Amino acid sequence: MNPLIQSADQVTLFHIPWLHEGNEDIESLDLRIAQSSSRYVDIMKNAGWQPSVTSGIEYFEFVRCRMASLCIGGRAFKDYFPTEITPCQVDAEAQYDINLFFSNAISRRLAVLSTGHFALVPITIEPEDVVFVISGCSMPVALRPCAAAKDTFTVVGECYVEGFMTGEAMTAVNTGESTLESITLC
Repeated sequence: MNPLIQSADQVTLFHIPWLHEGNEDIESLDLRIAQSSSRYVDIMKNAGWQPSVTSGIEYFEFVRCRMASLCIGGRAFKDYFPTEITPCQVDAEAQYDINLFFSNAISRRLAVLSTGHFALVPITIEPEDVVFVISGCSMPVALRPCAAAKDTFTVVGECYVEGFMTGEAMTAVNTGESTLESITLC
């Protein structure tokens, strides 16, 4: 969640209901989710949830459940999500964010950046890697510093960073909250 947002209600991904009851016995978690997900998907579709959300729900739920007890902002990760399936209140812009999340979730891992922002990053990310918003790129990019020279990086892969997917970085530059840097890709 973007730390500048005061409530999880303002974050699109946190509108997707939590489908699993617990986080015990991780080994059989995928089987339990697969067995119960079709029932949840039917209920979600009847409540107006779009197929683009419900089609990826098994994987999304598996990832979420593995992180259920992760403490973020003093709360367990699972506590950021509603526990009841309610009518979908996701508009077209929010639907785009959800689609972007699901399409980028494969071979990704959840990260919390040093700024406090949630991000989906390439599975090959390493602790010294950094995430940049590069002018002209459609998504933030994970970069790995090159030993050859200062401010020289190699591309690790694109990222989904909550709060930086629709031009917010340039807004921060325009208001003076962030600055532009010159870097070299090797």
